[in-house]
Amino acid sequence: MISLYSPFDKALLWTVPFQQLTLSLLPSKLRGANIRVGESNQLWCLDVIPLRQGALFLFGVGTMTGGVELGLAYLDLRNNISTSPAAFNSIFMLNNRPTSFDESSFVGRVHLLMAGTTMRSKTMVHTDGVSVLHHKCIQTVFLPDSFHEKSVLRFSKINELHSNDTILGYASCSDYSFLIRAKAGIETIRVLPIGFDQESEESLKEIEDVLEEREGEPQFIAMFKKSLWYFVSKRMALAAETLNELLKIDNEHMDLPTTIHMYLQGMIDSTCSSSGISSDLRNKKLIYQRLILYLKNMNLFEQILVSDKTVIPPFMDSIEVWKMSACLQEVSERLDVALTLSTFTHPMEVRLLEEAAEYGSKNYGASEGGLHNAFLSKVSAMHILFPSLISSLRSHLTNHSCEYRIDALSATSRIMMAMSTAIQRNRASHTSISVPTTADQWTHGKIAQTYLDLAAAILSEMEKEGGGLSETSRMRLKEWLTLAIVFGLNEQRDRAENNSLLRRIYDMGEPQLALEMAERFKDFRLLMVITKSMEDDERRGLLDGYKRRFVDDNFELYMCNYYLKNNMMDNLLEQRGEKVEAFMEEHDSAAHSLITVAARETNTLWEQKMYASLAFLSAVCADESAEKNRLDKVKKCADETLILIGHQERIPLETISVMYPDQRVRTSPLTLDQLIGVNVFEFEDPNDRADGLFRALLMLGDLLSREKSRDVRNELKERISEIWKRTFDTAFYQIQSAEEANRTLFVAILTKLQDTDELGSETKISILPSSSLLKSSASDVCTNVVEQRVETTRMILVE
Repeated sequence: MISLYSPFDKALLWTVPFQQLTLSLLPSKLRGANIRVGESNQLWCLDVIPLRQGALFLFGVGTMTGGVELGLAYLDLRNNISTSPAAFNSIFMLNNRPTSFDESSFVGRVHLLMAGTTMRSKTMVHTDGVSVLHHKCIQTVFLPDSFHEKSVLRFSKINELHSNDTILGYASCSDYSFLIRAKAGIETIRVLPIGFDQESEESLKEIEDVLEEREGEPQFIAMFKKSLWYFVSKRMALAAETLNELLKIDNEHMDLPTTIHMYLQGMIDSTCSSSGISSDLRNKKLIYQRLILYLKNMNLFEQILVSDKTVIPPFMDSIEVWKMSACLQEVSERLDVALTLSTFTHPMEVRLLEEAAEYGSKNYGASEGGLHNAFLSKVSAMHILFPSLISSLRSHLTNHSCEYRIDALSATSRIMMAMSTAIQRNRASHTSISVPTTADQWTHGKIAQTYLDLAAAILSEMEKEGGGLSETSRMRLKEWLTLAIVFGLNEQRDRAENNSLLRRIYDMGEPQLALEMAERFKDFRLLMVITKSMEDDERRGLLDGYKRRFVDDNFELYMCNYYLKNNMMDNLLEQRGEKVEAFMEEHDSAAHSLITVAARETNTLWEQKMYASLAFLSAVCADESAEKNRLDKVKKCADETLILIGHQERIPLETISVMYPDQRVRTSPLTLDQLIGVNVFEFEDPNDRADGLFRALLMLGDLLSREKSRDVRNELKERISEIWKRTFDTAFYQIQSAEEANRTLFVAILTKLQDTDELGSETKISILPSSSLLKSSASDVCTNVVEQRVETTRMILVE
């Protein structure tokens, strides 16, 4: 039975069987649950507590399977004081774990717990809700703000209790509910956001000091800090009430994003602990984490992130405005970088950091007093550390031994990579804030450039000749180089086009690393340069892959433009596809059409010569005012084609037939590589061999004299050096005198070059073997004799 008494004279108002109140709503709440309704011995009223302007009942009802279902029922008493009560306003069934037990296991052993503030609150948001205590578990639920037949629970969670610990009692006061157990002692029953770890009392006291109101502080900042402190100290309802008061403040110059922004700006430079810098930074990080939880718990986080509100970045010397998401993420990253820096103890690392702090205070306005004051206590100045560290490094790279320079580079790299790792780990964590890809971040621009500056310094050390760099040191520097470039270029907005660092890696003799970097950062120009030196099949395979991989970046059109600009018509004309055809049509003309036909003519030498000649004449006669650049390229391509044809015609057919016995091949146009292959064939007759090598030199010299591109000229010079190396026969290495030199293949070709009228003197001089080539290929005696002979030839040609 349930009886209601008057609060004024304690007179009995009404008495109703509990079953009568329940049955009207129970069946609709438990469809398909096989509840045994209508049997009084199968319905129990287990507990009751006041809630708002009514009463909350805990009941149990038996099922057809012999189990018991627990439920909550709310009775609104506002309209039922003087009359007989209606049915319950709402019934909520609970997910109780014990599905089958006898009456003695739950009657008198299942209780309702609720703090006084929750009983009086109009909503259970930011409270600890209602707890149903059973000897095996605690189930906490949030009831809706208003009750009606279709109300549902807003939140429900079950926590298991250890079976080996005995419950001694329970209690509720104004703020909290408590559970008392034999082993665990007194425990507070709370509902806290996920991630709300326990803090030490010392940390809480220090955080409370940080969040105290300061004299002269704006009202909105003070109220925000107060609300945040209530949240940190787990007083959720008070935090929500204070926030609501803050949001009611009418201030056109101040809104919540700006308030948060101003608070963070001051917080990261305040003192949050008296126990040392590491503790101070950890407390700052803890406050930041609680702030993010606070925003999420108060349903403000998404609102702030998706709003159009932008703020002036508080830390960087920029006039641009940033999104709040970027600012919030930046604070977290800066604190993680500071925590990382506080762990360095190696003497060289500490020295570099202290020097960077001194440089930052003198040149960038950082606080004086070393690393602690400049950057660890003033986290807002952290961006100054990066360029200051690179400036400090430069002073260690001059007038020092190779070993010392490597130590300085390694120490700086360890510091820089530790900072970048802290940033990357922060961004990869599940708690990171998603920043739009179009938004500016603090690592863009100047900080990214410092990593590229570090990479440049490492490259300079690796490029030094005779620097005494061991293989181990080289591998270590190569690793730092890779990490520095990856982070630096990742933080750049633009695609790495013709990047000087990647090109230096390639020129330094690391083509594989350069290729990997060029692919990763889409340096299409370098990809074209690297693949140009590959065998045809390998080059075509890679380029076909790039067309598919970089289809959104229009790599195919870039490639066509590159071939066109560098007059690589053979490569351009071997391309196929809709985009290529459209490109060709766009750049078409009479002269261009003829050179296209000439390039595609691979069967008959005289037809290719005819089309190339017509293309050249057409380009010469065309109106240059409209398409001078394109016509110049046609002329150059036609000229080179005719040069190769001319040199092919100089080769006796029987010589070509040695390598290409097929009649059709002998009379078809040969490529530059094929012509060189025929000319350098090692014939048994020394005269035939000398003639072939000389023809190869003439052909390459002819091409060199007309070429203006530095890259192509360098490639031609490398080919010329390879031809000279083929003259270094056994007699060459045995040279002891000028007379012996005159009998060698090397001097025979040198004499032919001196006497020929087919090349100008300047071109002849440019294809003479270099001193470095001779020194790398012969003994000192031989080199001296040969160098004198080459120098004599040079002087004759100059005259």
